[in-house]
Amino acid sequence: MIRKKAKRKATKLLEERKPKVIEDPKKSLILSGRKVNKELKTLLQDLHRLRSPFSINFTQQLHDLLPFEEIQPLEKYVKSEDTSLFLIGSHTKKRPNNIVLGRCFDHQILDMVEFGVSDLKQMESKASLLNVFGSKPCIIFKGDEFKNNPEFESLRSLFIDFFRMEDTPEVNLLGLDHVISITSLDNNTLAFNHYKINFEKSGQKTPHVELVDIGPSMKLQIRRKRWASDDMKKNAMKIPDVLKKSKERLKNVFRDELGNIQAKIHVKQQDISTIGTKRYKAMRKGVAEETEKKVDMMEQLNKFLHGKRKYKAGTDGSSSSGENGDAASNGASSSATSEPSKKKVKK
Repeated sequence: MIRKKAKRKATKLLEERKPKVIEDPKKSLILSGRKVNKELKTLLQDLHRLRSPFSINFTQQLHDLLPFEEIQPLEKYVKSEDTSLFLIGSHTKKRPNNIVLGRCFDHQILDMVEFGVSDLKQMESKASLLNVFGSKPCIIFKGDEFKNNPEFESLRSLFIDFFRMEDTPEVNLLGLDHVISITSLDNNTLAFNHYKINFEKSGQKTPHVELVDIGPSMKLQIRRKRWASDDMKKNAMKIPDVLKKSKERLKNVFRDELGNIQAKIHVKQQDISTIGTKRYKAMRKGVAEETEKKVDMMEQLNKFLHGKRKYKAGTDGSSSSGENGDAASNGASSSATSEPSKKKVKK
Protein backbone atom coordinates (compact mmCIF):
# COMPACT_ATOMS: atom_id res chain seq x y z
CA MET A 1 0.00 0.00 0.00
CA ILE A 2 1.44 3.35 -1.11
CA ARG A 3 0.79 6.16 1.36
CA LYS A 4 0.36 9.64 0.00
CA LYS A 5 2.35 12.47 1.50
CA ALA A 6 0.37 14.77 3.75
CA LYS A 7 -0.38 18.18 2.34
CA ARG A 8 1.26 21.29 3.68
CA LYS A 9 -1.89 22.41 5.50
CA ALA A 10 -2.30 18.97 7.12
CA THR A 11 1.35 18.81 8.26
CA LYS A 12 1.06 22.29 9.75
CA LEU A 13 -2.09 21.24 11.63
CA LEU A 14 -0.38 18.09 12.94
CA GLU A 15 2.62 20.10 14.14
CA GLU A 16 0.33 22.48 16.01
CA ARG A 17 -1.29 19.54 17.80
CA LYS A 18 2.02 18.12 19.00
CA PRO A 19 2.82 18.48 22.72
CA LYS A 20 4.58 21.74 23.64
CA VAL A 21 6.64 22.94 26.58
CA ILE A 22 4.29 25.89 27.12
CA GLU A 23 0.83 24.86 25.98
CA ASP A 24 -1.71 27.07 24.22
CA PRO A 25 -4.89 28.19 26.07
CA LYS A 26 -7.26 25.26 26.63
CA LYS A 27 -10.23 25.11 24.27
CA SER A 28 -13.63 23.79 25.30
CA LEU A 29 -16.17 21.84 23.26
CA ILE A 30 -19.81 22.45 24.22
CA LEU A 31 -22.25 19.78 23.00
CA SER A 32 -25.93 18.96 23.40
CA GLY A 33 -26.92 15.35 24.13
CA ARG A 34 -29.81 13.23 22.88
CA LYS A 35 -32.45 15.57 24.24
CA VAL A 36 -32.13 19.14 25.56
CA ASN A 37 -34.83 21.50 26.88
CA LYS A 38 -34.89 25.25 26.29
CA GLU A 39 -33.48 26.25 29.71
CA LEU A 40 -30.51 23.91 29.40
CA LYS A 41 -29.75 25.08 25.87
CA THR A 42 -29.60 28.72 27.02
CA LEU A 43 -27.28 27.68 29.88
CA LEU A 44 -24.88 25.99 27.43
CA GLN A 45 -24.88 29.09 25.23
CA ASP A 46 -24.24 31.35 28.26
CA LEU A 47 -21.26 29.23 29.35
CA HIS A 48 -20.00 29.31 25.76
CA ARG A 49 -20.13 33.13 25.88
CA LEU A 50 -18.20 33.14 29.17
CA ARG A 51 -15.41 31.07 27.59
CA SER A 52 -15.25 32.76 24.21
CA PRO A 53 -13.02 33.02 22.18
CA PHE A 54 -11.63 29.68 23.45
CA SER A 55 -14.87 27.73 23.02
CA ILE A 56 -16.50 25.73 20.20
CA ASN A 57 -20.30 25.60 20.22
CA PHE A 58 -21.98 22.42 18.89
CA THR A 59 -25.38 22.92 20.55
CA GLN A 60 -27.31 23.46 17.29
CA GLN A 61 -27.46 19.71 16.62
CA LEU A 62 -28.25 16.80 18.94
CA HIS A 63 -25.54 14.20 19.52
CA ASP A 64 -25.93 10.60 20.64
CA LEU A 65 -23.51 10.80 23.56
CA LEU A 66 -23.53 8.87 26.85
CA PRO A 67 -20.09 9.69 28.33
CA PHE A 68 -20.42 7.48 31.45
CA GLU A 69 -21.48 4.47 29.34
CA GLU A 70 -19.36 4.97 26.18
CA ILE A 71 -16.22 7.08 26.04
CA GLN A 72 -15.08 6.46 22.44
CA PRO A 73 -17.64 8.70 20.61
CA LEU A 74 -16.81 11.64 22.86
CA GLU A 75 -13.05 11.11 22.47
CA LYS A 76 -13.52 11.23 18.66
CA TYR A 77 -15.14 14.67 18.90
CA VAL A 78 -12.42 15.88 21.27
CA LYS A 79 -9.63 14.65 18.98
CA SER A 80 -11.18 16.04 15.78
CA GLU A 81 -11.62 19.53 17.27
CA ASP A 82 -8.36 19.40 19.34
CA THR A 83 -10.00 20.47 22.60
CA SER A 84 -9.01 19.56 26.16
CA LEU A 85 -12.29 20.54 27.91
CA PHE A 86 -15.87 19.51 27.21
CA LEU A 87 -19.39 20.28 28.46
CA ILE A 88 -22.41 18.16 27.54
CA GLY A 89 -26.03 19.04 28.32
CA SER A 90 -28.90 16.52 28.31
CA HIS A 91 -32.43 16.21 29.71
CA THR A 92 -34.10 12.87 30.48
CA LYS A 93 -36.80 11.65 32.82
CA LYS A 94 -34.25 9.82 34.97
CA ARG A 95 -31.76 12.74 35.05
CA PRO A 96 -33.46 16.08 34.27
CA ASN A 97 -31.40 19.21 33.54
CA ASN A 98 -28.15 17.28 33.43
CA ILE A 99 -24.70 18.63 32.50
CA VAL A 100 -21.39 16.75 32.31
CA LEU A 101 -18.18 18.75 32.78
CA GLY A 102 -14.82 17.15 32.05
CA ARG A 103 -11.24 17.53 30.84
CA CYS A 104 -8.91 15.46 28.67
CA PHE A 105 -5.24 14.61 28.40
CA ASP A 106 -3.68 13.42 25.14
CA HIS A 107 -7.22 13.25 23.66
CA GLN A 108 -8.28 10.82 26.39
CA ILE A 109 -10.83 11.60 29.10
CA LEU A 110 -9.09 12.45 32.38
CA ASP A 111 -11.81 13.68 34.79
CA MET A 112 -15.57 13.86 34.40
CA VAL A 113 -18.34 15.05 36.77
CA GLU A 114 -22.12 15.04 36.29
CA PHE A 115 -24.30 17.80 37.82
CA GLY A 116 -28.02 18.33 38.18
CA VAL A 117 -29.02 21.97 37.52
CA SER A 118 -31.73 23.75 39.56
CA ASP A 119 -32.78 27.37 40.34
CA LEU A 120 -31.36 28.54 37.03
CA LYS A 121 -31.11 32.25 36.22
CA GLN A 122 -30.13 33.19 32.67
CA MET A 123 -27.38 35.62 31.71
CA GLU A 124 -28.53 39.21 31.27
CA SER A 125 -27.83 41.41 28.27
CA LYS A 126 -25.28 43.42 30.35
CA ALA A 127 -22.98 40.42 30.29
CA SER A 128 -22.36 40.89 26.54
CA LEU A 129 -19.93 43.67 27.52
CA LEU A 130 -17.72 41.06 29.21
CA ASN A 131 -16.51 39.66 25.88
CA VAL A 132 -14.04 42.54 25.50
CA PHE A 133 -10.51 41.38 24.67
CA GLY A 134 -8.46 41.06 27.89
CA SER A 135 -11.49 40.63 30.17
CA LYS A 136 -10.75 38.14 32.94
CA PRO A 137 -12.85 36.59 35.72
CA CYS A 138 -11.94 36.55 39.38
CA ILE A 139 -12.75 33.00 40.60
CA ILE A 140 -13.73 32.60 44.26
CA PHE A 141 -14.26 29.30 46.12
CA LYS A 142 -16.15 29.49 49.42
CA GLY A 143 -16.42 26.66 51.93
CA ASP A 144 -14.17 24.38 53.98
CA GLU A 145 -14.95 21.43 51.70
CA PHE A 146 -12.59 22.79 49.04
CA LYS A 147 -9.69 22.43 51.53
CA ASN A 148 -10.63 19.34 53.52
CA ASN A 149 -12.34 17.08 50.97
CA PRO A 150 -10.03 15.63 48.23
CA GLU A 151 -12.94 15.26 45.77
CA PHE A 152 -13.82 18.94 46.18
CA GLU A 153 -10.14 19.83 45.65
CA SER A 154 -10.18 18.09 42.25
CA LEU A 155 -13.52 19.79 41.52
CA ARG A 156 -11.86 23.11 42.28
CA SER A 157 -9.01 22.43 39.82
CA LEU A 158 -11.58 21.35 37.18
CA PHE A 159 -13.53 24.62 37.52
CA ILE A 160 -10.29 26.65 37.39
CA ASP A 161 -9.23 24.85 34.20
CA PHE A 162 -12.60 25.58 32.62
CA PHE A 163 -12.91 29.30 33.48
CA ARG A 164 -9.36 30.70 33.66
CA MET A 165 -8.66 30.49 29.89
CA GLU A 166 -5.28 32.24 29.32
CA ASP A 167 -2.25 32.23 31.64
CA THR A 168 -0.86 35.76 31.89
CA PRO A 169 2.12 36.95 33.99
CA GLU A 170 0.46 40.32 34.71
CA VAL A 171 -3.18 41.36 34.95
CA ASN A 172 -4.64 44.85 34.61
CA LEU A 173 -7.06 45.45 37.49
CA LEU A 174 -9.51 47.17 35.14
CA GLY A 175 -9.60 43.92 33.14
CA LEU A 176 -11.04 42.06 36.17
CA ASP A 177 -14.62 43.06 35.44
CA HIS A 178 -16.58 40.00 36.59
CA VAL A 179 -16.54 37.45 39.42
CA ILE A 180 -17.37 33.73 39.35
CA SER A 181 -18.30 32.55 42.84
CA ILE A 182 -18.62 28.82 43.66
CA THR A 183 -19.88 27.96 47.16
CA SER A 184 -20.13 24.52 48.78
CA LEU A 185 -23.54 24.34 50.50
CA ASP A 186 -23.08 20.74 51.68
CA ASN A 187 -21.21 17.56 50.72
CA ASN A 188 -23.27 17.19 47.53
CA THR A 189 -24.46 20.66 46.46
CA LEU A 190 -22.72 23.73 45.00
CA ALA A 191 -23.98 27.26 44.35
CA PHE A 192 -22.72 28.91 41.15
CA ASN A 193 -23.05 32.71 40.81
CA HIS A 194 -21.77 35.18 38.26
CA TYR A 195 -21.37 38.87 39.18
CA LYS A 196 -20.34 42.01 37.33
CA ILE A 197 -17.96 44.41 39.12
CA ASN A 198 -19.10 48.04 39.13
CA PHE A 199 -16.70 50.79 40.19
CA GLU A 200 -18.44 53.87 41.61
CA LYS A 201 -17.09 57.18 42.91
CA SER A 202 -16.43 57.26 46.65
CA GLY A 203 -14.76 60.68 47.08
CA GLN A 204 -11.42 58.93 47.72
CA LYS A 205 -8.65 57.41 45.63
CA THR A 206 -10.06 53.89 45.92
CA PRO A 207 -13.47 53.55 44.23
CA HIS A 208 -16.53 51.95 45.80
CA VAL A 209 -17.00 48.39 44.46
CA GLU A 210 -20.41 46.80 43.89
CA LEU A 211 -21.24 43.27 42.71
CA VAL A 212 -24.29 42.91 40.46
CA ASP A 213 -25.70 39.43 39.76
CA ILE A 214 -25.95 39.15 35.96
CA GLY A 215 -26.23 35.37 35.61
CA PRO A 216 -25.93 32.58 34.91
CA SER A 217 -26.57 31.58 38.52
CA MET A 218 -27.72 28.11 39.61
CA LYS A 219 -27.44 25.28 42.10
CA LEU A 220 -25.42 22.23 41.08
CA GLN A 221 -26.08 18.85 42.64
CA ILE A 222 -23.27 16.33 42.19
CA ARG A 223 -24.52 13.09 40.63
CA ARG A 224 -21.95 10.81 39.00
CA LYS A 225 -18.19 11.34 38.85
CA ARG A 226 -15.18 9.66 37.33
CA TRP A 227 -11.66 10.67 38.38
CA ALA A 228 -8.38 9.88 36.62
CA SER A 229 -6.24 6.90 37.61
CA ASP A 230 -2.98 7.56 39.47
CA ASP A 231 -0.79 6.73 36.45
CA MET A 232 -2.76 8.95 34.10
CA LYS A 233 -2.82 11.78 36.62
CA LYS A 234 0.96 11.46 37.08
CA ASN A 235 1.53 11.69 33.31
CA ALA A 236 -0.82 14.68 33.02
CA MET A 237 0.99 16.57 35.80
CA LYS A 238 4.49 15.72 34.57
CA ILE A 239 6.75 18.77 34.18
CA PRO A 240 9.04 18.87 31.10
CA ASP A 241 12.80 18.63 31.70
CA VAL A 242 13.36 22.09 30.20
CA LEU A 243 11.18 23.68 32.87
CA LYS A 244 12.77 21.52 35.59
CA LYS A 245 16.24 22.90 34.80
CA SER A 246 14.97 26.45 34.95
CA LYS A 247 13.39 25.67 38.33
CA GLU A 248 16.70 24.38 39.73
CA ARG A 249 18.30 27.74 38.99
CA LEU A 250 15.83 29.42 41.31
CA LYS A 251 17.31 27.82 44.40
CA ASN A 252 16.53 29.27 47.85
CA VAL A 253 13.73 31.38 46.33
CA PHE A 254 10.39 31.37 48.15
CA ARG A 255 7.28 33.46 48.74
CA ASP A 256 6.22 34.91 52.07
CA GLU A 257 2.68 35.06 53.48
CA LEU A 258 1.88 38.20 51.46
CA GLY A 259 3.07 36.60 48.22
CA ASN A 260 6.30 38.63 47.89
CA ILE A 261 9.27 36.81 46.37
CA GLN A 262 12.21 36.46 48.76
CA ALA A 263 15.57 34.71 48.46
CA LYS A 264 18.50 33.55 50.59
CA ILE A 265 22.00 34.42 49.38
CA HIS A 266 24.99 32.44 50.70
CA VAL A 267 28.24 34.47 50.38
CA LYS A 268 31.66 32.78 50.69
CA GLN A 269 34.32 34.13 53.05
CA GLN A 270 36.12 36.94 51.25
CA ASP A 271 39.82 37.81 51.32
CA ILE A 272 39.93 41.40 52.59
CA SER A 273 43.30 42.06 50.93
CA THR A 274 41.75 41.51 47.49
CA ILE A 275 38.87 43.96 48.03
CA GLY A 276 39.26 47.09 45.90
CA THR A 277 39.10 49.69 48.66
CA LYS A 278 41.00 52.96 49.10
CA ARG A 279 44.48 52.18 50.46
CA TYR A 280 46.36 54.73 52.52
CA LYS A 281 50.15 55.08 52.35
CA ALA A 282 50.69 53.72 55.86
CA MET A 283 48.65 50.60 55.07
CA ARG A 284 50.65 49.57 52.02
CA LYS A 285 52.64 46.39 52.32
CA GLY A 286 56.15 47.85 51.68
CA VAL A 287 55.56 50.97 53.76
CA ALA A 288 54.32 48.94 56.72
CA GLU A 289 57.48 46.80 56.70
CA GLU A 290 59.69 49.89 56.51
CA THR A 291 57.89 51.54 59.42
CA GLU A 292 58.34 48.37 61.50
CA LYS A 293 62.09 48.38 60.76
CA LYS A 294 62.33 52.06 61.67
CA VAL A 295 60.52 51.45 64.96
CA ASP A 296 62.94 48.60 65.82
CA MET A 297 65.95 50.78 65.03
CA MET A 298 64.57 53.62 67.18
CA GLU A 299 64.04 51.23 70.09
CA GLN A 300 67.61 49.93 69.80
CA LEU A 301 68.95 53.50 69.61
CA ASN A 302 66.96 54.51 72.68
CA LYS A 303 68.35 51.52 74.60
CA PHE A 304 71.89 52.44 73.61
CA LEU A 305 71.49 56.11 74.55
CA HIS A 306 69.84 55.18 77.84
CA GLY A 307 72.80 52.98 78.80
CA LYS A 308 75.30 55.69 77.85
CA ARG A 309 73.51 58.27 80.01
CA LYS A 310 73.68 55.94 83.03
CA TYR A 311 77.45 55.49 82.64
CA LYS A 312 78.04 59.25 82.30
CA ALA A 313 75.95 60.01 85.39
CA GLY A 314 78.11 57.59 87.52
CA THR A 315 81.44 59.13 86.48
CA ASP A 316 80.21 62.69 87.10
CA GLY A 317 79.21 61.85 90.73
CA SER A 318 82.65 60.51 91.74
CA SER A 319 84.54 63.53 90.36
CA SER A 320 82.28 66.04 92.12
CA SER A 321 82.84 64.35 95.54
CA GLY A 322 86.69 64.59 95.16
CA GLU A 323 86.47 68.25 94.30
CA ASN A 324 84.30 68.94 97.35
CA GLY A 325 86.93 67.30 99.69
CA ASP A 326 89.75 69.40 98.25
CA ALA A 327 87.70 72.53 98.67
CA ALA A 328 87.08 71.72 102.35
CA SER A 329 90.79 71.10 103.06
CA ASN A 330 91.74 74.29 101.30
CA GLY A 331 89.21 76.20 103.38
CA ALA A 332 90.58 74.77 106.63
CA SER A 333 94.16 75.68 105.75
CA SER A 334 93.17 79.12 104.69
CA SER A 335 91.28 79.68 107.90
CA ALA A 336 94.26 78.38 109.90
CA THR A 337 96.63 80.72 108.20
CA SER A 338 94.34 83.69 108.40
CA GLU A 339 93.84 83.45 112.16
CA PRO A 340 97.39 84.18 113.30
CA SER A 341 97.58 87.15 110.95
CA LYS A 342 94.52 88.62 112.58
CA LYS A 343 96.15 88.19 116.01
CA LYS A 344 99.24 89.95 114.79
CA VAL A 345 97.16 92.86 113.57
CA LYS A 346 95.49 93.25 116.97
CA LYS A 347 98.83 93.43 118.77
